[in-house]
Amino acid sequence: MSRRPPATAAWLLAGALAIGPASPAWSFQLRIAPAADETACGWDYGDCGDDEVFARWFNYLVNYRINNDAAADLDDPDLVQADIIGAVDASFQSWEDVPNAIIRFANAGGTDNRISALDFVNVTLFYDADQDDDECAAGYLGEASGTFAMTISTIKSTGEIVDVDVVVDSAEDWDWDDTDCVGLDLQSTLTHEYGHMVGFGHSDVCPADGTNRPTMCQNAGICDTGSKSRRTLAPDDQAALQCLYPELPTLIVVDQTGSMAANTRMADAKAEANAFVDDYATNQMAVAGLADAAAACPGRLGYELLQDWTDNAALLHAAINGTSACGLTPLWEASCCAITEAETMSPSNLLVFTDTGENNSNGDCGGCTTFSDVLATATGTGVAVYVVDMTNYVGALATASASGSEDGGSGIQSDSDSLAILAQKTGGLYLRADTRSQLMAARMQIARHMAQNGQRRQVPPRCSPGPYPIDAIQRYTLACAPNSPYTGQQVTVYGRVTVPRGPFDAATLYIEDCSGGIQVFMTGGPSPSVGDSVRVVGTVGSVSGGEVRVSSVSSFQLLGPRPQPPLPVEDIPVGRRCEMLGRLIRVQGFVGGPVANSVLPLVSARSIVDPDTLPVFLDPDTGINPGMFTLGRYLAITGILTRRQNRNELKPRFPSDVMAIPVAVDPGPGGTPGVSGIRSIQPNPSRGRVEISFYLARPGRASVAIYDVAGRLVRSLLDEQRPGGEHRVIWDGRDARGAANRAAVYYARFRGPEGERQVRPVVIVR
Repeated sequence: MSRRPPATAAWLLAGALAIGPASPAWSFQLRIAPAADETACGWDYGDCGDDEVFARWFNYLVNYRINNDAAADLDDPDLVQADIIGAVDASFQSWEDVPNAIIRFANAGGTDNRISALDFVNVTLFYDADQDDDECAAGYLGEASGTFAMTISTIKSTGEIVDVDVVVDSAEDWDWDDTDCVGLDLQSTLTHEYGHMVGFGHSDVCPADGTNRPTMCQNAGICDTGSKSRRTLAPDDQAALQCLYPELPTLIVVDQTGSMAANTRMADAKAEANAFVDDYATNQMAVAGLADAAAACPGRLGYELLQDWTDNAALLHAAINGTSACGLTPLWEASCCAITEAETMSPSNLLVFTDTGENNSNGDCGGCTTFSDVLATATGTGVAVYVVDMTNYVGALATASASGSEDGGSGIQSDSDSLAILAQKTGGLYLRADTRSQLMAARMQIARHMAQNGQRRQVPPRCSPGPYPIDAIQRYTLACAPNSPYTGQQVTVYGRVTVPRGPFDAATLYIEDCSGGIQVFMTGGPSPSVGDSVRVVGTVGSVSGGEVRVSSVSSFQLLGPRPQPPLPVEDIPVGRRCEMLGRLIRVQGFVGGPVANSVLPLVSARSIVDPDTLPVFLDPDTGINPGMFTLGRYLAITGILTRRQNRNELKPRFPSDVMAIPVAVDPGPGGTPGVSGIRSIQPNPSRGRVEISFYLARPGRASVAIYDVAGRLVRSLLDEQRPGGEHRVIWDGRDARGAANRAAVYYARFRGPEGERQVRPVVIVR
């Protein structure tokens, strides 16, 4: 394809690549971007947490081609072109399948091109010494030697990889079917080399047992004692990809103002939103909008969640395509709602395609009615806001000429100016798009900016799994009974300390690596702090009715501190609570009952479909005050998911692990004498029947309605003239059709005669 070559550095890796400097905390290494144009055989290496510019792809869909005469170059009658293509495809697929890493590869077909620096074709070429001597040995690559040679071209200022060409030495004895193990396994070796292609060096911790070595260990493709070659990535390899290509959780909003129907704005915005989904198909994304669009979007409480966080592209496309332009939109309330939802996956990004032509602010979405409110909400949330402003969009590829319809009002600062400030203050990007070509360019520019500067979700956190990944040791039956295959064996485990000794007892601590968390039981030795990277040698055992743990510790080494990564808010389905044991997690929910025997039920605030209560154990040694857990209080709790007395529980570590969160709308002055508002909701939580008491300071029209956490109307309880004074209304826990509502958190919304507004949470448990 035609492209102007950027300022690049071409790097040659020939034969067995040199190993970088050893690092005690990591077993995988990342290539540091070159500082100047030059060709060399070596690289500098860094760790995931280093403050370095690493070489990596910014375009997360990497195309590759295979030379059409690969089988002819190979000159092996048992290995035909289809086998070679299959090995290449499968090798790329191994990297693409890594969870929580957003990089994809696409076979763009064959090519007759030979190795050529900066042709942007990404050729995998089988090298034949007789046929290709002039082109390869005396060409861009220099002298090809060993099994593979590879050129990696990068933009030196950013580290962006723009072109990679791979040469395979056909003089080697390649093994395709991996049955006789007499030579190099082609697929395993390609998988190893493509790891270099995406920016990795060799693993510097490689067990002597070849069957357990990571793919990025040297000689990873060689068969060991007749065993199958390593075609499947080890946890260490997956952690490397997750570090270099982490998720960029993104909430997408396509504005639904009525004027979005003009000049193909809505259709074109949907097209670009869908293209963004396709580009980041393995990334966690969500879609917000307005439900009941066909019914002219009644209620207009601001954008609600149409599709929860997922990497299922079909669901995301369906949510985007289900939106439509309908009526007025409360721009700033909608922005608040979207930012609040994006924050549930914090750190995260918010991508908005908007038309500022209408702004019907009404205070229904959290009382956030002005730009100042939005800016205050966005500041410090860990959400980067990206805005594509289509106010003056004309839809054609030609130069825009239409006048804007923006409602700047009487103020000097327009809505577009405000959106630009919002993006700048949150670390995002604001772009105007007046034509179709500008719209496409804006989407691609935002994608590139997000890849370089956006909010990233490091899953797993920056760490090293070591020779014994915790996930391999931490095994349970479906009933969460300890079932480790390493029980009674001595293991060496690397991890980051999440709970030091002391908060629970003097001998128990927890560590977490890239695969999971585990309890360590030890007396004496060093006293680690949260975030310390450690190496533990001990024996695997278990606690009756509890967890897998490492005890009889014979060696405990401190390797240095590691920063605590930001924790996203998680919802813990019952079916995943076994595999999440030992992990440090953060959840949000409402207190669903009193504290009894140091345990309280926490009702999920995120599980709308099938919510469940999570027991929270308040260990007396932590100093957490049980008195702060009042019914219905909305909390964010950080803690270790543990198992005690055959029951999974969340254990906060310190008083600071429990934080009170204001409800979606501040309760307001309803409790103040002489002010209209809700006085009480009893019982709360409730198993079905709730009495809502409210006070009217003067006669007039009052309304009380129940909404779910997505802002959808569940049932209207009252909307009529009432005299002043005390009143009450009953909700039987059913919707407008008489069906019993699921256990969940709902909101009672009150409106008074003078426009007073108030929202209070109602927790239903079953």
